[in-house]
Amino acid sequence: MSGWDKKISVVATDVVSGPLDVDKMDYLRRDSYHIGVAYGRFDLPRIIHTLTTTGDQYEPHVCIGSKGKDAVENYRLGRYLMHAQVYKHHARLVGDLMFLRALGLATQDGGIIPRDSLCTDTDLKKSHKDFLEFYTGLDDHSLYDRILRRDDSEAACILKRITNRRLLKRACEFLPDKEIHNVQIRGRMLKMKRADLKSMSDEIADEINVKGHDVIAYLSEIPVNLYVGGDHAHVEGDPAQTGRVFADQYQQVGNQPVLHFLSQRSGGKGVKRYVEERFEIKTE
Repeated sequence: MSGWDKKISVVATDVVSGPLDVDKMDYLRRDSYHIGVAYGRFDLPRIIHTLTTTGDQYEPHVCIGSKGKDAVENYRLGRYLMHAQVYKHHARLVGDLMFLRALGLATQDGGIIPRDSLCTDTDLKKSHKDFLEFYTGLDDHSLYDRILRRDDSEAACILKRITNRRLLKRACEFLPDKEIHNVQIRGRMLKMKRADLKSMSDEIADEINVKGHDVIAYLSEIPVNLYVGGDHAHVEGDPAQTGRVFADQYQQVGNQPVLHFLSQRSGGKGVKRYVEERFEIKTE
């Protein structure tokens, strides 16, 4: 492109993906409006009005004038609250986890979704004439349809429960790095991967005599800070502020891991009892 140089490239990068990029400022307001919550609302016109670039002659970045600092603080708070209260709401997370469990069961049963058809291996793609058409057709609707065709499958049973809003309930949850006092148990817990949590879920299901998909254990990280590393905005005309957050009083304390156990309401007490014995804790 004629006239395109490094300066423009740096600014364009900030506009597309940066602390004040167009995507964040769009999806927060749009999601807030359609969901019907106020968390994602902020003074967008004020931010746009006070946007400028830093005076760096080599790598100018998108920045905000000092008169727009309060509007940006409101934007940051809105983003934090949308993630804490909407995107990571337990009902949404439970629905996602149940769908992923159904998808996993469907791929294990070659008659529903053949595992080979999901593989992106080059040799397979060459041998599968319809691979691209099949792969691009894998959206939520098509996956639901494929799974529900096998009405008697466990995967279909899970999807029906999601559709009818019969989600798994929270049996118990705790903070492993704070509530597990046994150092060895705590260390093993914090290192658990998705496969380890799946094995533990199956173990609990066997122990309380329920189906494997009726128990789900997952480890989430809940952000407890407004700012994260690298999440900085530049302030025009204040070199001391360049690359620093506006409100240093908000301490960056990282993410807080939380271990959740989900089950059918009838199995909640059994799951809770198993968890307390295994991790030597007392849950709420």
